[in-house]
Amino acid sequence: MRRLPFFVPVTVIGFAVSLGAAAAPVRPAAPRTFILRGAIHSANPNTNPNGSFEIAAEPPARFIQSELRSYMERDTPKVNQVVKAFGFDGDRTIYQPNIPEYQTWRSPDMVRATPAEERAIRSAAEAALRRILLPLTSTDPIPPDHIGEIRYANYRVIDGVRVPFRIEWGGEVWIVRDAQINVALSPKLFRR
Repeated sequence: MRRLPFFVPVTVIGFAVSLGAAAAPVRPAAPRTFILRGAIHSANPNTNPNGSFEIAAEPPARFIQSELRSYMERDTPKVNQVVKAFGFDGDRTIYQPNIPEYQTWRSPDMVRATPAEERAIRSAAEAALRRILLPLTSTDPIPPDHIGEIRYANYRVIDGVRVPFRIEWGGEVWIVRDAQINVALSPKLFRR
């Protein structure tokens, strides 16, 4: 009688099945939609949060990253808040440049991007979506050198998706406080 090797692939109606060996981990499917919200800190752990963020996406067609940042004016106790958003909704590029909160009355025509700027914004938004999707679709932690200087840490499983709750890059630490996976996204999120 002939012994079967430890691993024998068998095809059953189009599926590969192994006998006697543990199955390899299955790469998780990308989330259909997600919303991440949290705080932006300086890399110095002794400072207060200097902003907040919200990232919402329905890959590959819709993505928006919004930031609200607070800055102290030089030599005064006054704090200014700056709002910024970029992304895309289908073919439409979403762009809200760094506008101080006290100037949000400005007409959209005053801050309209040129076609070349819109292409650059779209490209940056697509890269940002890829940066966020990479850890959400990986079975293993992403090594820091995989995407330059970005570090993903403090993973938690939310609705079957591993979400990094700490993202470090560019001298900042983004702490995710709320992660929602495969939820309905309001059209209001993409109106800017």
